[in-house]
Amino acid sequence: MDNKHPTIEEVIRQEDGQWIIIKSVDSFKDQHLPKRKLELFEIRQHIINELKEGRAPYICSCCKIPVKISGGAPGEGTQSLHFRHAQRNSNCIYNDPSKYTREQILCMKFNGAKEGYKHEYLKNTIASILNEDMNYLPLKVEVEKVVRSQQVSKEWRKPDIRAIYPDKKIVFELQIASTFVDVILERSSFYKQEKSYLIWVLDEFSTDLKEQTFSQTDILVSSNYNVFVFDKEMEELSTKSNRLHLKCNYVYHTVQRDKLSPPLWGIEIITLQQIHYDKKYRVYFYNTEGKKEELLEEIENKTQIAEDQSAIDITDYHPAQYYFQRKRNIQIEDLRLINEIRSCEEKNEYGKIEAAFRRMDDYDLGSFSFLIQDLITDYYFNSKSFYFLCFIFQEYRLHIDLNQLNDEKFGYSPLRTLLVRGFEQNVFYNLLQSFFVRGYIPEEEDKITISSYIRESLEKNLSVDTDLLILERYSIALQYIRLFESELKCFNILYNYRTKHFILRVLSVLINQIIGTKQKSFSAIVNDIIVNNLEYSHLFIIAMQSARGKKNDYGKNGTKLLVRFDKSKINHDLDDVFQAIFPNIPWKEKIETLLN
Repeated sequence: MDNKHPTIEEVIRQEDGQWIIIKSVDSFKDQHLPKRKLELFEIRQHIINELKEGRAPYICSCCKIPVKISGGAPGEGTQSLHFRHAQRNSNCIYNDPSKYTREQILCMKFNGAKEGYKHEYLKNTIASILNEDMNYLPLKVEVEKVVRSQQVSKEWRKPDIRAIYPDKKIVFELQIASTFVDVILERSSFYKQEKSYLIWVLDEFSTDLKEQTFSQTDILVSSNYNVFVFDKEMEELSTKSNRLHLKCNYVYHTVQRDKLSPPLWGIEIITLQQIHYDKKYRVYFYNTEGKKEELLEEIENKTQIAEDQSAIDITDYHPAQYYFQRKRNIQIEDLRLINEIRSCEEKNEYGKIEAAFRRMDDYDLGSFSFLIQDLITDYYFNSKSFYFLCFIFQEYRLHIDLNQLNDEKFGYSPLRTLLVRGFEQNVFYNLLQSFFVRGYIPEEEDKITISSYIRESLEKNLSVDTDLLILERYSIALQYIRLFESELKCFNILYNYRTKHFILRVLSVLINQIIGTKQKSFSAIVNDIIVNNLEYSHLFIIAMQSARGKKNDYGKNGTKLLVRFDKSKINHDLDDVFQAIFPNIPWKEKIETLLN
C-alpha cells in the first residue's frame, strides 16, 4: 500500500556532487509493485552500508540529519516503507509539526530546500572574503547562526551570514532557490524589526522581467528596486582584492517630454561601503524610489511654472530682465557646483552633485560642461576618486573633450594614455566604454601600437598576472577599435559582463594564452562555456577548430561540448560582432558549415 502519511515529507539525496530534493509520496508511491519494492530495498541496503562507512547519501530536508528507509507502523497490518531519521532528533518539524508556527515550518523548509552545494559554496566564500576585508573589517562574521528576536518571544531566523560591524549589523541571505516567497518577505520584515540590514544576494539576475522568477522580482521590489549579484566575475574580483564586490542591478527613471520615463536599468560594481543604509533599515546603492519622487516633483513644478507663466499679462512681462535673472541664477548654481566638485573627495558629496546634475536640463548641463573641462581633465590625471571619475564619464549629457586626455609629454593619444594610466581593471573598462560611446575616433597609431604590443606579449609567453591583465586591456581596446571600424558600434557587447567574459575565453583559444579568467586550463574554460554560454557554443567550437585553436588541449570537455551542442538552441546575436573583432576567421562560412 502507498505511504500516504510519510514520517518525513522530503529528503535530499546528496550523491554525485549535487543535492536532489525527493518527495516521499513520489518515492514510495508504487512500493506495492514487485519491481519497485525490490528497487526500494536495494536503496535501503545501500543507505545502511553507506552509513556504516560514515557517509550519508540521504538526509532530511529540514534538519540535515541522515535518514534511512524503514518499514511497518503500529496498527498497520501491511508493511509500509518510509524515510525515518537514522538518529533521533526531537527538534525536527517532521517529528512534531504542532510545536511550530506556520512561519517557522516554512522557514525550516526554506533552509532545507535552498542549501545546495552551490549555495553552500557561495555562502562560505562570501563569509571568508568578509573576514579578509581590511578596508571594512567586521567585528564578527557568523555563518548559519540562529538570531532570536528581541521583540517577539520565540521568533527566530537563521541567516546565511551575519556580519557585525561597530555601527551596524548586516545580514546576507543567498537566494538560489525560487520558492517560498512568503519566507523571503517575512525575513525582510523580521530583520528590520531587529534593526539589522538585510542584503539579498543572487548568483545571477536578468533585467528582462520575463526571465525573472517571482522571488527575484519580489526581492527587487522590496529592496528599493536594487538587486545585488555575486557571480563568478564578482568572486574573482573579490578574492583578488580581499574585498567583497557585488554587482548591483537597479531601476532608474528619467524625464522624457515632461513625463516620467518607463523603468530603465543601470548596473554598477560596488563594495559594501558604497551601499546606502538608511534609517528604515533599507539597503540600496541607487535610491530608485527617492529619485523617482524627485523627478515627479520636478515635473509637477515645471508644469506649475508653465501654467503661472502663461497667466502673466504680456504687458507686465520683461524678456530682458527675465533673461538676466535666469543667467545670474545659472552662474550662481555653476559656481556652487564647481566648488562642490572640487571638494567632493574630502566631503564625500557625490550624491549632492548627482542630484544637481539630474535637476539640470540638457541645455544648462551642456553649458556647464564647458566651464569644467579643465576640472575634468585634472580629475582624470590626478584624482583618486575613481567612483566619481566613472560617474562623470557616464553622465553622457555632460560634454567631455576627450582630446584633452592625451599625454603631451610622450605624444600619446587619449586611448594610449588611458592604457598606460594604471587604473584598476573595472575603472579601465568603464572609461574605455565611455570613450567610444562618447564618439572617440581612434588614430591609426592606436591600432598599430596596440597590435604591436599584443604580438610582442604573445611571443614572450607571459605568466605573471600583471602582464596578463595588461594584455587583456590591450586586446579589448583593439576589439573596440575593430567594432568602430566595422561601423557596428555595439560597444555594450564588449562592456556587458557576460558577453565580455565569453569573448575573452574565445580570445584565449585564438591566441593560445589564457587571459581574463583565473581558470588555469582550456579544459576548465570549455566547462565554463558548457555551464554558462551554451547558446554561443557554435562560436566557441569554430574557435576550437581553427588553426590556432587546435593547438590547445581541451581534455574530455572538448568532446563533451561537441556532444552537448544543439544547433536549435544557439543564439546568433554575436555572429556579426565576432566577424568584426576576430577578422582572421571567416565566421559566416564556418557557421553555415557547422549548422548544415
